[in-house]
Amino acid sequence: MKLKIILTAVFLMIYGLLSAKEMKIAILSNSGNQLYVRANNEIEVFSNGVLLGKKREVKFSAGKNAVTYEGQSYSDIVLKPEGTDFLYISKSGKSFDGYRGNFDLIIENGRIVPVNLVEMDQYLYSVIPSEIGKKFPDEAVKAQIVTSRTYSYYNAKNSKFKNYDMVDNVNSQVYKGIAAEDEKINSLIDKTKNIVMTYKGEPINAIFHDDSGGFTANVEDVWGGVPVEYLKAVDDSGNIMDSPRRYWTYTITKDRLRKIFGVYPEVIEVERKDNRIKKLFLTGSGKTVTVTGNEFRKRLGYTNIFSTVFDYSDNGGAFTFNGNGSGHGVGLSQWGAYAQAEKNKKYDQILQYYFTGIKIEEYRDAGF
Repeated sequence: MKLKIILTAVFLMIYGLLSAKEMKIAILSNSGNQLYVRANNEIEVFSNGVLLGKKREVKFSAGKNAVTYEGQSYSDIVLKPEGTDFLYISKSGKSFDGYRGNFDLIIENGRIVPVNLVEMDQYLYSVIPSEIGKKFPDEAVKAQIVTSRTYSYYNAKNSKFKNYDMVDNVNSQVYKGIAAEDEKINSLIDKTKNIVMTYKGEPINAIFHDDSGGFTANVEDVWGGVPVEYLKAVDDSGNIMDSPRRYWTYTITKDRLRKIFGVYPEVIEVERKDNRIKKLFLTGSGKTVTVTGNEFRKRLGYTNIFSTVFDYSDNGGAFTFNGNGSGHGVGLSQWGAYAQAEKNKKYDQILQYYFTGIKIEEYRDAGF
């Protein structure tokens, strides 16, 4: 019996280690020609597995293809805090940001890029409050947790970056280190450990956005490509009442539109799908420019044209756009999740509403 207990304990320990996926997050907000690092205790500095020294404060500079530390150049630098301490980094030496885990320092385009090596859920400790805030109902937060965890697994396996899994901004997920953490949200992350969404046994590309404006979008209608079974448009009209972007308006002159699109638009016509603008046709002086709704948002600014759910009016020398919602509209609507949680929907029900045909299950495959 004692041997069985020991073997079981060893198995669980190994199983737990395998399930603890370590993420590699490029902290682009602190990349630069120099990097300053501090800790409350000592920092261990390694290169190719060799300990170079221990200090509480260290400074690094960018060489041509290497990191300079104490006058020597190294192709690889790894920083580890003593015990469970945090590492604090700064590109200026003035304002420091704290992070869990270790750091790998690499050179990209002549700059030091600090890559945070951090366990999955410790990464989520910062991502979730940064992405959804701290005032959402618990079930909406748990829906975001499972979405972000799934998104992280998917992007670690299918990363578009060579030296890391993701970056620390909206091009991946917003990640601000320990300053963003919230004790209650940390607890919700711990309670949903290893839970992800899968399709045919693999984590899905769990995309999310702020507010659908009443109808989410098919992924192919936003970015092109082939349809994805679990990223289908759904009617979200009953779940947008509390969003601060339920209504928005933006006015731009026709002359400004001419400078952006190359045509003075006397007339704008649109093609819609599921209440979203799929294409716009800007016509003037016998010339028509065709642009997708997503490209229109990008070129006018995502914080001007908040979504592709909008109407417009001609004011003579300008057009006014009146819209609903915020973001690309694919996958989980965060404010939709808020409304559904307020209606006593559980997080799994929320996720199955926005992602069609998926399973919600434990995922412990760290083999990538």
